[in-house]
Amino acid sequence: NRGTDITQLALEKLLYYSQGFYKAFFGEYLFEDDCQAWIYGPVYKEVYNIYKEYGSDKIDLNVEYDFNDIIDEDKRKVLDAVIKYFGCYSGSFLVDFTHMEDPWKKCRKGLDENERSNIIISKDSIYKYFEKIKDEYKMIDAEDIKKYSFAQFEKVMG
Repeated sequence: NRGTDITQLALEKLLYYSQGFYKAFFGEYLFEDDCQAWIYGPVYKEVYNIYKEYGSDKIDLNVEYDFNDIIDEDKRKVLDAVIKYFGCYSGSFLVDFTHMEDPWKKCRKGLDENERSNIIISKDSIYKYFEKIKDEYKMIDAEDIKKYSFAQFEKVMG
């Protein structure tokens, strides 16, 4: 509801960033699902199957939830920051971001650029990467996620 023009491709990457940053900040995983190293970056297959009908179109759900009952303040802060600082980019930009990151790159090593794969990106590798990013960018709280988002954008733009 807070993202604008979120596509299925972007949603997958936002979940990946939410999982990584939440674990780095709070020491536990946001959810238990594993992601796979697909051609266009990390993908949570169950989520993909739910929203694949949208293809590259915006996911258009007119659903109102009261998240106060299911999401605590820590989760809300991370999710809000990920949506704010990564949800502003297109799915294509987010693909470029994830293609520069170790968890996806290591799982794709040795595969052709367009070769399909269902290799699991371990939650531990995601955690270690984002813990490193949190330290490298001297992140104190979720709002600091913007530092990494802006740095990734700069790398993509050259």
